[in-house]
Amino acid sequence: MALTTAAHAETPADSLSHPWRAAASVAAVNALVMGYDHLFMSDMACYRVTLRDIGENFKLKNWWWDSDHFHTNAINHPYHGSLYYTAARSQGVGIGTASLLTLGGSLTWEMLCEAEPPSYNDLISTTVGGIALGEPMHRVSSAITDNSSRGLERVGRELLAAAVNPVRAVHRLLRGDTWRVVPRNPRLPSVPLSGTIEIGMRRQDVYSKPAFNTAYATLNITYGDILGTNGHRPFDYFTLRLTAVEGSRQPRINNVSVKSQIWSRTLATRTSTSTSTPTPPRTSTVIGLYHHFDYHSATPAYQLPGEQRYKYPYGYLEVGAIGPGVALRTGNLVTFEQQLFINAIALGATPSETKHTPAVSNRNYSFGSGYGARLTSILSAGSWLKADVSASFSQLFCWDGFYADDPGRLRSSVWYSVQGEEGNAVTLIAEPSLTVTPVAHWGLAVRGRYFWCHNNYRYHPHATTHSWELCAGICYSF
Repeated sequence: MALTTAAHAETPADSLSHPWRAAASVAAVNALVMGYDHLFMSDMACYRVTLRDIGENFKLKNWWWDSDHFHTNAINHPYHGSLYYTAARSQGVGIGTASLLTLGGSLTWEMLCEAEPPSYNDLISTTVGGIALGEPMHRVSSAITDNSSRGLERVGRELLAAAVNPVRAVHRLLRGDTWRVVPRNPRLPSVPLSGTIEIGMRRQDVYSKPAFNTAYATLNITYGDILGTNGHRPFDYFTLRLTAVEGSRQPRINNVSVKSQIWSRTLATRTSTSTSTPTPPRTSTVIGLYHHFDYHSATPAYQLPGEQRYKYPYGYLEVGAIGPGVALRTGNLVTFEQQLFINAIALGATPSETKHTPAVSNRNYSFGSGYGARLTSILSAGSWLKADVSASFSQLFCWDGFYADDPGRLRSSVWYSVQGEEGNAVTLIAEPSLTVTPVAHWGLAVRGRYFWCHNNYRYHPHATTHSWELCAGICYSF
């Protein structure tokens, strides 16, 4: 089953827009999640919602920065938002309508479905993160699905598409599209999807702490081309990387990174006039507007005397990071590509090293907003070698923080109205990688990551943390 697919068949339901059904589908997502919470998490007070709670939620003064675990706020909420988004898209509506319905679903959850006050960070991460994850999920599942296929291939495609986009799989099942066979439509464009799957071992070294090892699996997906050869509209180009780890009792989702095109324009394309090579090198340059979503987290469970049980060797969230970018690619058989992006960051988060917040046990990180930049260099030789290095820099400002060295003197309600430790955090993440594919589809991959963070606290001594990791594994290219 090739994932870099030719034109696929459509059922009539795939192409018809049903806005009201889309809205009902978003409401159904909230109802199902709320039902699950009541059945299996009823011991948590935040899920026992009363009419009085709903009335309090409609008071603007009650909005707050909540204190869920880092992975809950950083990745669970964006995934929740992606369920809204894909529920809407599976009913045929466009990106704009699906985005508005994702905002509506998030607002509805905050106001009606929880007994705790509405959260600023939840609304941002669920809505913006949901769009950032949801459209890639929708397009990847579209690339996998082939309504003209039969037999075991059809079963495999449907199961894989359901793993990527479960809400759409439910809609296809209810409409009968899961088994309906439709002739291939030759007028549909090909789906420009490629990527790699890596499985191997990962070693993490933490500043002045014991190193540890885990197994890892990474999925890399590229949809379209950053040079705009497949279109210049939103999400005609995106990349997605998902890394899961197993071992040292860490969160299984270690990294999720999405880079999406919002708009682009080709500046120039030039082909060399040299006659010394059968295929003269070509140089293309494009500018555009791009969005970045980044989540990184590693929390080994240390059992050392005097150590915190859970210590962040690194953690980082960046959602709503939007800004201009430029990309240049030159060469033919051997190509070199350079990308540069500058972003304004609406919402980010970094771990706090002070850990002096007993009133809010989960808040060992600070929210903030700020700016950042990314630089990526890629060298490719045909389909058998790819080397790249990516470096990102950001500075996040925690504007509304704890007000004194002795937080115990503050009323408990004050804890819920701040972003974290007042100050700013400078973060640098460098990620080199090398993939060699000596035989068709199969090869070896080696990648690294260096994480450096300097916290400039207002009320506490500055703190610097750093960590590096090395991954090596078997790679399958598709």
